[in-house]
Amino acid sequence: MALKSAPIALFASALAFAAFGCKSSSEAGAAASGSAAAADGSAAPAGTGTAAAAEEKAPATDVATGGIAVKIVDFQLFHPASPDRTLAPIREDGTFSTRGRSPYYGLGLIVEAKNGTSLLLGAADFEAMVTVKGARGNAYCRVEADGISGGGWVDTKALGFYEKEKPANAPANVLPPKWHNEADSTNERPWRPGESVRMIGRAECDSAVMADIDASEIGGSVKVTAVRRFAEHDVTEYTKETHELSLGEDSVRIVDRKTSQLVVTPLKNVIEMKAESSGLLGGKTNLESVRVRVQPMTHRHVKVESAPVALSLHPHALTLQLVKMPSGEQAHAAGNVFILFEKEKLVYRDMGKEKLSMLGLSRQDLPAKSPEVTVKVDEFTGSVTGAELTSFLDDNALEKGQRALLVAWKLSIASDVIDSRLRADVDNAKSAAEKAEQAASALG
Repeated sequence: MALKSAPIALFASALAFAAFGCKSSSEAGAAASGSAAAADGSAAPAGTGTAAAAEEKAPATDVATGGIAVKIVDFQLFHPASPDRTLAPIREDGTFSTRGRSPYYGLGLIVEAKNGTSLLLGAADFEAMVTVKGARGNAYCRVEADGISGGGWVDTKALGFYEKEKPANAPANVLPPKWHNEADSTNERPWRPGESVRMIGRAECDSAVMADIDASEIGGSVKVTAVRRFAEHDVTEYTKETHELSLGEDSVRIVDRKTSQLVVTPLKNVIEMKAESSGLLGGKTNLESVRVRVQPMTHRHVKVESAPVALSLHPHALTLQLVKMPSGEQAHAAGNVFILFEKEKLVYRDMGKEKLSMLGLSRQDLPAKSPEVTVKVDEFTGSVTGAELTSFLDDNALEKGQRALLVAWKLSIASDVIDSRLRADVDNAKSAAEKAEQAASALG
């Protein structure tokens, strides 16, 4: 008799999935950039392997960073088994952002930024870098804002916020978008003080086999940038390591050590300079460093940046961990993929489809010992007595990269219950026959 049980399949699938993937600049001044400290970037400690570890909460996702306030709307570490690489609806219209499956690990981000400066900004962008550190080295994932099409003739990297009423003839399940492409509008394209924008980006990491790295830390940061409009000047700093710097009567000579290119800057454009301790040499004053005011060709040369906002995940997020679903149930998860058993089938589902970001998840390490699995079907009772995962390196019958899961069962049959059940049917039939004979004799 075939035994079917959700606990059995989920237990086996979690072990099998654990083996899956284990195959071998310029400045804009203090008013623009702000001076707030960066968010805490410490990564969660690696798991110890103890049973039923305490539930953990990831760092907060809304961080004020001075001039530009940055909020992480969604953050996903895409696993190669991710069906759609889903991110949250960036326009808040109920439509998820998806991509095709890839054999590589990857990153996905939706970033919301508020212009907290007094400046008129434009060309909003972001850059995120995440490093996976492990026993076998490091791997890197870098992602920038993608171009967003739709809603205008011109693609944009940043959507502006304003709400519209839902059209009377719109389907019930369709919501009016709250974030819009304003690149076509000359007046609304700039990023004004107090306004917010949203950006989205996906990228593949530099390795398809990051699970082999034996991760001990996953961390990095994201930074939002923009350009300042109506800028009068930019500031550039030169140092003696890269340039020969000397002070004249009314100017500073700057010579590039590599190219020998000469720049002579009037003293009126010098903001700050520092003389070498040796002082006068050869009739000229040598400088350690100099900061000069440069007239930009266009406003696009003057960049405003937010402070970096920390991104941190538990290292077990790369392989396998227990994560609390919106229903409150615990489920196995690898990267952004939930491993579920539904309708007697193994299902992989993106966390994005469950409206979960990997920042802010409640998680636990896997228990040190395999859970007890017992199933009862009719008169049969079975319990798992052992499980063993064998690599192809230890079993020549397996193909390269494969692992075999061997599960030992103890089965018992309640024979007395079977005998009683079968005898009950026979006894009932015999009693019915005797009653029929008696009735026939009485008619006689």
